[in-house]
Amino acid sequence: PMANLGQATAQRARIIYFWASWQPDGGQMDLVLEKLAEDLPIDLVKIEAEASPEMSSKYNIEVVPSFIFELQDGSIVDKLEGANPPEVAKRAEKLASASTNSEQKSTGHAHTIHALEHPLNMYSRFLQSHLFKLRTRRQR
Repeated sequence: PMANLGQATAQRARIIYFWASWQPDGGQMDLVLEKLAEDLPIDLVKIEAEASPEMSSKYNIEVVPSFIFELQDGSIVDKLEGANPPEVAKRAEKLASASTNSEQKSTGHAHTIHALEHPLNMYSRFLQSHLFKLRTRRQR
């Protein structure tokens, strides 16, 4: 469910993920972000920082990976630099929650996000097992 910036719907909050082809942890971050986009009411936009200097400049990107957490109205609520999957998951949950709250205020309709704790616990277990595998592989 990764979208280009032009394809992402403006009705939903989004994480804009700035990456580089040479970053060593890109595959792991892709998996985490795709899972978050499936489980939470957010869009995911992936931008190669060096190939999009105007976008990198617009969002003041100096480090890859970087994550911009943006509400559906385009206001930026958070920015995270560096690959930190548990922190990305935590901030994505906050973004989804903030987005839902602002939707309720503007439309008067309540939107339920089902079992937010569950997906995050799942990511945490997934990341711990993934990192454990990486550590044991390196020790051999």
